Amino acid sequence: MAVHAHALQWEAPSAGMFVWMKLPVEDADIFIKEKARKAKVLLVPGQSFDPHDRPSPWARAAYSTATLEEMDEALRRLAELLAEERAA
Repeated sequence: MAVHAHALQWEAPSAGMFVWMKLPVEDADIFIKEKARKAKVLLVPGQSFDPHDRPSPWARAAYSTATLEEMDEALRRLAELLAEERAA
């Protein structure tokens, strides 16, 4: 099931340990390196998986070792960052 929230898109995983998200930014690599890391939101930019190293709005998050509380906190921080990004 695909989900959209404030232009953030993801598909709820049915198994595994990763979730892919399409962030409402042009370049997830820059967003992650300049903003998300500082807020302790750890994501891997989709560009890291592209053999041509092209900018991408996609990011991958791992959830296999995080508690529900840690995931909630990370998503709260991500939502704040995206709201700031949208307001800028």
